[in-house]
Amino acid sequence: MELNARQQAQAANLRTHLTEGEISDLLELARKTDPRACAIFALSFNHGLRVTEVLNLRLDGDINWKDRTVRIARLKGSMTTTQALVEMRGKPAL
Repeated sequence: MELNARQQAQAANLRTHLTEGEISDLLELARKTDPRACAIFALSFNHGLRVTEVLNLRLDGDINWKDRTVRIARLKGSMTTTQALVEMRGKPAL
């Protein structure tokens, strides 16, 4: 492994978040291969959801398609919030 490649790998391991480019790549790949995954990633990113918060969402109770809102039961002692669904067409605004 080259020294530069090793340094890049070490720097990537120290990060605690994805870069804007990595998020764009992830959403684009999901859009091309799995529409469900793309919707989950976009919802998670736009609303700052944790994995467990996404897993606890129910289409029949938490998403109100008429009012275009999503009810999110926040974890770690936070409250339940209702947020407007973010419409995303084409590439996401990061």
